[in-house]
Amino acid sequence: MNDLPFLWKLEKDGVTSYAIGTVHAYSEDCTDALRELSERVEQFCFELDLMSLSPEEQLGIMQKQQELGAMPMKPILDLLSPEECEIYRKAYGLSEEELENLTYGGVLQKGLENEGYDLTKGLDVTLMQLAQAKPRHSLETLEEQLGVIETIKDLTPEQHAQALRKLIESSGSADNDKALSDAYKNGDAERLLDCLDMTAIGQVKEQFMYSRNRQMAARALKHLGKPSIIATGTYHLIGEKSVLEYLRKEGVKIERIQPK
Repeated sequence: MNDLPFLWKLEKDGVTSYAIGTVHAYSEDCTDALRELSERVEQFCFELDLMSLSPEEQLGIMQKQQELGAMPMKPILDLLSPEECEIYRKAYGLSEEELENLTYGGVLQKGLENEGYDLTKGLDVTLMQLAQAKPRHSLETLEEQLGVIETIKDLTPEQHAQALRKLIESSGSADNDKALSDAYKNGDAERLLDCLDMTAIGQVKEQFMYSRNRQMAARALKHLGKPSIIATGTYHLIGEKSVLEYLRKEGVKIERIQPK
């Protein structure tokens, strides 16, 4: 059954549910595996059920995301030294003109493109399409999701620069992109967590992940009386203080289903 890198079976009071670690962009089409799982459950739980939002609420999220533009659009030439930029340029095989036009957001996009990732194949997007005919629940409120955006927005340029320097120090950004891609595809949680520490988000794990995990686990627990799919970003399901660790403490039996 399992073509999914991060999949767990959950058992609570004799009811079987599943937790799926999603990714916003992917290089493989997992539609068949996701459809098979969807047929086994009665409902879905997402971080935020975007389909339930009003047009005004969706616009609010878009506006908050646009507020991040000042940081993601900042040229990396303004964040790193000329020597560091040259190392980065060579790692990706960029021309000097391409480097000059590369923004911090472009760094993230470049990494995805190099590893063949496709935003149209995001596991979360595919799941939401499959979930349209069944009840859906949100593990976070709209206000809480907007608060996550604020957390990223509050990162200073220096924090982003430090993250880029970590990538360069660990044999170059391109190598870390491949390591991140391979770790996800292979279901390697330990390596995936190592890669997280090479990003700016790794500097704010308490705000960005741990506190959210506690809340999401408490809300997910209320829905496990029916066969459900719990779908969140993979980082919320692995490592210490994860959603699954909190559920396990509440007596939920959890079994990792290894990928093929």
